[in-house]
Parts: sequence; C-alpha cells; structure tokens
Amino acid sequence: MRAGNLQVAADANPRSYAAVALASRDGKALGESQRMLLVAVDKAENSGLAWTADRRSATKAWTGEVQVTGVSAAIELATTTPGLAVWALDGRGARIAEVPSTRADGKLSFRISPELRTVWYEITTH
Repeated sequence: MRAGNLQVAADANPRSYAAVALASRDGKALGESQRMLLVAVDKAENSGLAWTADRRSATKAWTGEVQVTGVSAAIELATTTPGLAVWALDGRGARIAEVPSTRADGKLSFRISPELRTVWYEITTH
C-alpha cells in the first residue's frame, strides 16, 4: 500500500488487513518532518468481548482490557530529512527499543513486527 510518502508492505496475516497511520508531530510535511508517530494495528479487541458466530455483532458488553496485535511489515518513507531514527514505544510513549533502519535513495526503510510488543513507533532526529 502506498499513500503519499509512505509505503507499507504488510506480511500476510489471517485477517488480511491492518490499520496503519503516520502523523507529523512537528507540523511539517511527512517528507520533511523531524518528528513523526507511526501506529500499526492488526487486531484490537476487548478481552471480555463475546461475538456472534458470524462476528458481526457483540453478544457481551465491552469489558476487560483492550488486547492489540502489532503488524509485520516493511515500511518505506520518502524523506529529505537526514539523521532519522526509529524507536518502538510503550503505551506511555517511552522508548523501549531502537528499530534498525537504513537510508538509501531518499527513503528511510525499516521493519516492524509484533515481536517488538508495540503498535507505536517514533520516527525522529532527536
């Protein structure tokens, strides 16, 4: 999937879709931003939610914690900003691990995966 400066090549998954969003956090266009937030979710569901057999409606109220599954994908961002790094974030926005990335031909490339145990990624020069 390509949308503007962002290209996402998601690995196959049982649900055949994922939700991916990239936002500039410094007000600049994505290709020039020095601070961005990427969110990538495969599945999000309350642990206490019960579904009908066809999974079209809930049979039990929304209770319990929200359980989310991250996405396995190759990410490519066309950018003119030098020195960008990618960080996996926890639920409070704290950095938990740097995500290996490469830069070539005006693109920042990296992989995300559920093994990182997050759905939030910071892309920044800071």
